[in-house]
Amino acid sequence: MERGYYVAPNGPAANKPYVLLRDAMDDHGSVAIGKIALRSKETLTLVRPMGELLVLHSLRWPDQIRTSVGVAPERPADISKDELAAAEQLMNSYGPLDEENLRDHYRERIEEIVTASAPPGTPAAKTPTVHRHR
Repeated sequence: MERGYYVAPNGPAANKPYVLLRDAMDDHGSVAIGKIALRSKETLTLVRPMGELLVLHSLRWPDQIRTSVGVAPERPADISKDELAAAEQLMNSYGPLDEENLRDHYRERIEEIVTASAPPGTPAAKTPTVHRHR
């Protein structure tokens, strides 16, 4: 997937169809595949429900994806049931996703450095809000 965009209803008359589509997709566990015109070209997309929102992700066309030749091992690896169980146990030990760590720590640190190095009395620059989901 490339980028994600929040999909919003276009006016009050579109609220009910939006909620109906979002809830039906969520209840059914479905996503939608489609095409849109974006930056003067046709783009393959995926739309999925995410909580109260629909999120549109731009995708790559098949000819834009590198072949997998040489990426995977040439022959299957011999994996025992014990090794597989140990790998699954390791994954389960991490527990639920810690959303605190999903912040851009690098950007926050750069903003702290810029703010600290600004002359006294300089108003802090506000970071623009980007309505894009990654």
